[in-house]
Amino acid sequence: MHVDPSEGKSDQPLLYALGWQKRFTYVLAFGTSGARDVTLAYVPSLDLPAGRLSIGERDLRRAFKWLTARRRAGLGEKERAEFKREDASERKWEKDWRGRVREEEERAAREGREGRVSGGAAWREARGEGVGGTHAGLVPVRGT
Repeated sequence: MHVDPSEGKSDQPLLYALGWQKRFTYVLAFGTSGARDVTLAYVPSLDLPAGRLSIGERDLRRAFKWLTARRRAGLGEKERAEFKREDASERKWEKDWRGRVREEEERAAREGREGRVSGGAAWREARGEGVGGTHAGLVPVRGT
């Protein structure tokens, strides 16, 4: 689950890409039950961002699979099966980028889209992080 305590937001991972026009190379999630590359949840397409050269994609997946297996090693079969179902559900949601963008646009229509609230006004303006960033609307992300 996405949580940004500085902004007082939760469950809005597209806030940065659609609201502020920010692009991420890596967004990594770590927890007591494992670790995952969750970058796709933060980009409004199925394309991974360009510039992901620090580690090969296969090596990254392998590292997260190993870490997750270690974190879940002491769990019972029932708990591991539940996590496996949750993992599959999250991957399906991440791959439905049109649905994720639609959800965010519907939420923004109901609640409005606000820019960054943390940090000073001049700092936010210099970074283009007011309402809609410096370019309002969806800008597709293209990857390699």
